[in-house]
Amino acid sequence: MATPDENKWLLQMIQSRYQAYNLSFEQAEMVNRFEQERDASSMEHFFSQWEEWDFEMVTFREILNEEQLALYLVNHEAEVKAYEKQLTEQDNSETQMKQLAYMTSILAYYRNELVPGLQKNEDLRRYVTIVRMRDTKFNYLKEEFKQYLTGARKQILINHFRQNRTFRPNALKHALLMHSINDVWPDYEQFYHSMDTPTRAVADFLENKVTRYFSDIKKILEQSLRERQGFMDSLYKEFFSHEGGWHAYIAITPEKELKTFSMSLLLMETSVLNTHLNL
Repeated sequence: MATPDENKWLLQMIQSRYQAYNLSFEQAEMVNRFEQERDASSMEHFFSQWEEWDFEMVTFREILNEEQLALYLVNHEAEVKAYEKQLTEQDNSETQMKQLAYMTSILAYYRNELVPGLQKNEDLRRYVTIVRMRDTKFNYLKEEFKQYLTGARKQILINHFRQNRTFRPNALKHALLMHSINDVWPDYEQFYHSMDTPTRAVADFLENKVTRYFSDIKKILEQSLRERQGFMDSLYKEFFSHEGGWHAYIAITPEKELKTFSMSLLLMETSVLNTHLNL
């Protein structure tokens, strides 16, 4: 618990930070309570910038007198305009445009190279059909994946507009492009991390079997994996090789990578694997 002297020092600091409003000690105490609630630590709950401002405005309308509030509203409007300008500049920045082009290239690769290459292999198509017929748990997992995609897209939209409102359309396009790759090539790893306990148990069961199911076409899958990695490495160098800073890489064992690739293959829509892509 703060001592009277410590509390007095804290309130004086708040008065200094908000000196334009000439806060009384009583007002500073109320602002202190507001800041403590605003900044309370939580792993699950947080304000967007817009929500934080709304909370601040509602609170300050109760704290400030008429003259102080008029000044606050002028300052607030200027702060909002500056933030909107910052968001717009970020959305039209070279970095944002590069990320958008990079993701467009990845999507085009899956549509035009990886999946059509898999389509052409009759052995692969046959084994996928046999495996799906042999274990009906894949049907359950596919239905769960469809629900996951619907929820993930909605979460992208909610998070985007919560954080950016209408000021970053290119950032939204980039996020939706990343998500739309799932329509061509399911991101099994991301799906796995989103699963509830029962679904994950089914996925683990199938993962333990999938390598054996595809043992006869293992070389085909490994070749596709190598080709995909080669493309991804080349594309990354093309777009980002001149950027400095640290880049983190998550090491994945060849066995795990093969399982993930195989599970993605099995989650693909039958129509995508067996017919020409026209997306």
